Amino acid sequence: KLKSADEILLERINRIIQEKISDCTFRVETLAEEVGFSRVHLHRKLKELTRLSASDYMRSIRLKRAAELIRCKKMNISEAAYASGFSNLSHFSAAFKDHFGVTPREYGNGTEQKK
Repeated sequence: KLKSADEILLERINRIIQEKISDCTFRVETLAEEVGFSRVHLHRKLKELTRLSASDYMRSIRLKRAAELIRCKKMNISEAAYASGFSNLSHFSAAFKDHFGVTPREYGNGTEQKK
């Protein structure tokens, strides 16, 4: 089966984010540059494909990665935050709770999540 140009683009974006996920200096501007888009064009394209802004899309992927690391007990909460590209633990905790509906600690203890 042939993939559409949008599917190929989204796979490329996801691959780049996964490769750079632990780099806390990796931002939307850098992603746009690596994809070959302007920041505005990347934002519009991701909004069209995922209904999320480019920064929200990157944050979502980082939070899901952190959740996976916490759930599998591979790392403690601060290690998972740093490994997922967050440099500020209070920002990480607030973003995590906003995304999943529970704190990282509650999530690690098996409390049900919303997403």
